Amino acid sequence: MVFVKHKDVVLTSDYWRIIVNFDLSVYEDATIILREDLFRAKESTKRSTPIGELRQLETTLACLENKLGVLKEFLPKVDRRRVLINAGGSLLKILFGTATVMDLDGLHRIIDVMQRKEDTIVHSLDQQMDYLNQLDDTVRFNYKAIANL
Repeated sequence: MVFVKHKDVVLTSDYWRIIVNFDLSVYEDATIILREDLFRAKESTKRSTPIGELRQLETTLACLENKLGVLKEFLPKVDRRRVLINAGGSLLKILFGTATVMDLDGLHRIIDVMQRKEDTIVHSLDQQMDYLNQLDDTVRFNYKAIANL
């Protein structure tokens, strides 16, 4: 059996197992906000005339919520045995200072932020060097012009 690991994907010669981390909380929060905004819009239109676009928006939102529900049904449920592993990891962290997955995720986020900042600094330094080269050329040109006069 041959293992090839690239980032968080593990491929074997026997079968493939693809691990994907779905975080649907962002979409659920967005649908809740949309539902609240739609309710406020309906309340304001009750005073005046009903708007047909709100019905279309409501059916679209219901369709989105339905699709999220169907997607959740296909996703595997949280394994209760995993709680014991997490508790064991926390216990090892307390006893021996072992890093947990949450610690590593935080470390990865910090490294990503540092890489983005490094890219920004490199870009800024490159622009400064271009500016200094242009300034140097301008000073040389002006010096030659003054020397010729």
